[in-house]
This record gives sequence, structure tokens and C-alpha cells, in this order.
Amino acid sequence: MTSFFKNEFNLYFLFKYYKMLNDIFREIKSQKDIQSRKIISGFSKKKFPKNLTNHLLYGIVIGI
Repeated sequence: MTSFFKNEFNLYFLFKYYKMLNDIFREIKSQKDIQSRKIISGFSKKKFPKNLTNHLLYGIVIGI
């Protein structure tokens, strides 16, 4: 019985981890799009918001 709950728990975390990774890749893609648009339009890089992927990766490391 305990092994069943353990597997259920692992599946939950795998799903959560997959969802986080999916969000990170979406974030990276959107940041790349924003960056390329800003470079094309001639904005300075200082006005570009900091990349959030580092914070998300840090959150995953803490989550594990």
C-alpha cells in the first residue's frame, strides 16, 4: 500500500516538474522574441527586463 502512495507522489512531482520546464521554455522563447524585437526597434539593452529563467531554475533546484 505504501509503495502505491509513493508512486503516486512521484508522478505528482514529475508532472509538476514537467509543467515548470514547459513554463521555462515558454519564458525563454518569449524573452528571445522580446529581445529580438527590441534590438530591431533600436532600444538599449539596459531597458530590457532581466531574464526570469534564472529565478525559475533556482526555484526548481529548491523544489527538488
